Amino acid sequence: GDQKPRLVHRLDKDTSGVLVVAKTAQAAKRLSRLFQTRDVVKTYWAVVLGLLAPKAGEVKGFLKKSSGDGDRELMVAAHHGEPGAQHALTRYAVADNAGARASWVVLRPETGRTHQLRVHMMATGHSILGDGKYTCDIPVPEGLSKKLHLHARRIEIPRQGQKPLVLEADLPRHMATSFDALGFNPKDNLM
Repeated sequence: GDQKPRLVHRLDKDTSGVLVVAKTAQAAKRLSRLFQTRDVVKTYWAVVLGLLAPKAGEVKGFLKKSSGDGDRELMVAAHHGEPGAQHALTRYAVADNAGARASWVVLRPETGRTHQLRVHMMATGHSILGDGKYTCDIPVPEGLSKKLHLHARRIEIPRQGQKPLVLEADLPRHMATSFDALGFNPKDNLM
């Protein structure tokens, strides 16, 4: 028809994976509401530097926007009540690790703040491989892509009276190559 597709949510610039676009204004309104009420289950895969411990947990706190180098926008830790501070919560589980060099982490953001997963992984001391903005002191394993290793793997959208709609995206080439080099098998963890 004459209606234009509408973006329902966003991914960071260099993040790959599932992106939801609505065909109609009515669908966009309904889907946007599901994202706002946190009824949509989002699952991301990331390769982080080092051996993340504990192997499962959550990272939470307040984040706010701050100006970085030049015009680069950065998210920084904030305190409750501080102007612009928003609560952020990410649940995580380590799916596999390559010794102490890197970990494959499954991330579930309960909130949807700008750069949330990247900031939260940095806060654990284990930045996402290829993230030039939110870094840590752990050396990058040799021979791996310098692109961001953060992938929106799966989205589950609830539907009234039906099973949820499950959308999945295969790994981008650079992450599939790194998974192979690090010995991670995506078939071992379908989430």
